[in-house]
Amino acid sequence: MHRVFLADTDKENIRNFTCLLEDAHNIQPAVWQNKCSFDSFIKAPEAGAVFIRIDDSFIPGLELTRYASNHYPRINIVWMAKSESYALEAFPRGVDSYLMLPLTAEKLQFAVKSLEIAEVK
Repeated sequence: MHRVFLADTDKENIRNFTCLLEDAHNIQPAVWQNKCSFDSFIKAPEAGAVFIRIDDSFIPGLELTRYASNHYPRINIVWMAKSESYALEAFPRGVDSYLMLPLTAEKLQFAVKSLEIAEVK
């Protein structure tokens, strides 16, 4: 996994996510600006991962998930939320991993490893 997109508007979570990802994997994620920025990321020919803040009312998380999982199978999808209330909905919708917030290095590492294992299969 060399390309990452973060769909979130929480400045503290964006800063934390970016720092953890850069420190552990030397990856600078692309960050949500609007749906066009998301579309540009997933339409690139290289594989990648999108981390979607599913409980953020400013992010159309279900729409982004549906679009990516139906049209771009090389894109891994990870949902993030402050509660587990969305977890049961995630996997039937094509989500590859689920992260509970607040984000820690261990949680991010677990998600990244699960994506790497999925790519090998």
